[in-house]
Amino acid sequence: MSDPPEQPAPPPCLSVEGLEKEYRLGAERLAVLRGLSLEARAGELVAIMGPSGSGKTTLLNCISGIDRPDAGIVRLDGEAVDYTSERARTLLRRNRIGIVFQFFNLVPSLTVRENVALPSLIAREGPGEERADALLARLGLAERAGHYPFQLSGGEMQLASIARALMRRPRLLLADEPTGNVNPSAGRRIMATLGEVARDEGATVLLVTHSPEHAAFADRICFLKDGVIAAIREHGGRADEVLPIHEKLVRLGI
Repeated sequence: MSDPPEQPAPPPCLSVEGLEKEYRLGAERLAVLRGLSLEARAGELVAIMGPSGSGKTTLLNCISGIDRPDAGIVRLDGEAVDYTSERARTLLRRNRIGIVFQFFNLVPSLTVRENVALPSLIAREGPGEERADALLARLGLAERAGHYPFQLSGGEMQLASIARALMRRPRLLLADEPTGNVNPSAGRRIMATLGEVARDEGATVLLVTHSPEHAAFADRICFLKDGVIAAIREHGGRADEVLPIHEKLVRLGI
């Protein structure tokens, strides 16, 4: 009896092909992304590293539609993303992509629970308190649900912003320096949480970091230089691989 035919592998959750972006500074043009391509699978945590000006934040902004790419194709689950209108880009961020910013961006007049549930209210899905409470409990913030942002530590505020980004179960989570404004202990907790999110939610997490220690939590590290991926390192997310990451940065001149 013959074995059943193998099923084709599903498309990567995120596929970026030939992404280009430039900015005009007076009469000059500054090319930031120069035909960048990458793929990321569902359940994978991918870290982006590189020097200032290498295109890390621009990459996240173009994928999310905060900036509009000049050329290239971005696909989510095999479907090309529509960047042609502001409405299309807004719906992309509202329905398919969660974003975690370095500076938290929590609404000071809302409780932590209300901040986390805000995406559901904007999408007119109802209050969403049950989902918000479940996320806060999962991230260790259940006792902070009724507090206001000013009553939280930096690490707690970032965890709350991660919960908010997960509220509508996005396929892709983008995080720009999520550990940049917290202490080292909180940074490690945030990175461990992002790894758990990728595995448990089946989402792809793409994050920018300058920290080799935090990058070591990722399944894969992409090193950007001059608007393209200069190297990729795959590993098991072990803290003892921090030194090799440092060595890779030195070799690349990063």
